[in-house]
Amino acid sequence: MLVWIHGGYWRALSKDDNAFAVRGPHGRGFHVAVIDYTLVPRATLDEIVRQVRAAVAFLALRRDRFGIGPQPFAVGGSSAGGQLVGMLLADGWTGGFGIPADTIGVGLALSGLRCTHSRTAAASGRENTGADSNQSSGSLVRTRLTSMRGKTKQPVKHRASLAASLSQFGKPRL
Repeated sequence: MLVWIHGGYWRALSKDDNAFAVRGPHGRGFHVAVIDYTLVPRATLDEIVRQVRAAVAFLALRRDRFGIGPQPFAVGGSSAGGQLVGMLLADGWTGGFGIPADTIGVGLALSGLRCTHSRTAAASGRENTGADSNQSSGSLVRTRLTSMRGKTKQPVKHRASLAASLSQFGKPRL
């Protein structure tokens, strides 16, 4: 299963604009889901992260219904979608959604955004608040990712990215 997350700086675009992500992987035997989320300013970044995690949990908990095999999911996204991939790779969230920690096996973050808002705010002496700022930048800086093999951890500094080839994930059993 490949779960693809659209970009658009959390403010624009949708799953419909990213239907291109289906053809290649689906043609090679992957199930593909292109997911959507509520855009800023109608949702905070924390809410967007929650929605993306809930979408992955929804699919994982309904593997039988959708004919999804037992293999870990591959997750991918571009721009803001790349940042959201990083949030899916972060430790500690899966239990709250009732799914195993190894639900996601690999992530592909294309052109993941750098969060510069907190640095800009700090340089100007003002707090990082408001709809124009990344309200979760502090948590992003503190987030620790587990590598694909689960052996090493590395801190994230304003950008979550894990470059991995979907071919490393392998072809799913259908």
